[in-house]
Amino acid sequence: MQLIVFHVVSGQSLFTGAVLLLCAAGMSLQKRRWVSRLVVPATCLGGMLVLVSSTALPSLLTVLVTIATSAWIGSVWKTRWRQAAVKVMCVSWLLVMLWEIPYCIAPRAAPVTERGLTLIGDSLSAGTGEQSEGVPWPVLLQQEHKLDVQNLAHMGSTTAAALNRVRTEAVAHELVLIEIGGNDLLGSTSATQFAADLDALLAAVTCEGRQVLMFELPLPPLAQRYSFIQRKLARKHGVQLIPKRVLLSAIAGPKATLDGLHLTAAGHTIMADQVWRIIQPALP
Repeated sequence: MQLIVFHVVSGQSLFTGAVLLLCAAGMSLQKRRWVSRLVVPATCLGGMLVLVSSTALPSLLTVLVTIATSAWIGSVWKTRWRQAAVKVMCVSWLLVMLWEIPYCIAPRAAPVTERGLTLIGDSLSAGTGEQSEGVPWPVLLQQEHKLDVQNLAHMGSTTAAALNRVRTEAVAHELVLIEIGGNDLLGSTSATQFAADLDALLAAVTCEGRQVLMFELPLPPLAQRYSFIQRKLARKHGVQLIPKRVLLSAIAGPKATLDGLHLTAAGHTIMADQVWRIIQPALP
């Protein structure tokens, strides 16, 4: 079950669903009865996996793939159109996967002139103070890699709270890592307000000579609007996005959380290792 949840929340179910839909389209051209019987279940399962992946596709691409898939389904009653419909559908779903692949690749931070990192986040980065939690991952980075970490993360912090903190406490380093938005997503913050707060936060921390990376939020099904917001604002402010699976790998690791969300010592170790892989090439 945990593997299924990881697969969906990380957004990787988009690829599984797309492949199933491509297989269904191919099977619809087959004349063998046992093959044709698999078309409907493969289509239903593939479509469901795509929907629950909460993938933020461009509007034009969404319209294209919807029309192409609908045309293919309609070709069941118009056999002479089927081959053409299958070709168009396959091309559209391949475009979807090609669009999403770059968001699955972890960025490599560009070189900076100091061994420093400013962290903006919530309890995943600040810790909860529980004794069983162990040492928070920013402290592990500082201790193990002789890294000067300015930790602006606070337990329970929302994007608005992080913005207020940045306005009162200057960002000290060239390299900035943002891990924020979970409390907005799980709390009462609307998507519209989240967009306004995140836009203001990124505007406040980005400037010439500073490099900003941001964790993309692992999302529950049908919450793609938050992904739209993060991706749109990341492009606007020149911020590099870290794939959902990176943050999720720490949360979903074996015995990695105290309550399904806040990290244990094992979870903090995984998180420190993941972050170090991304920022290490940048450090002198």
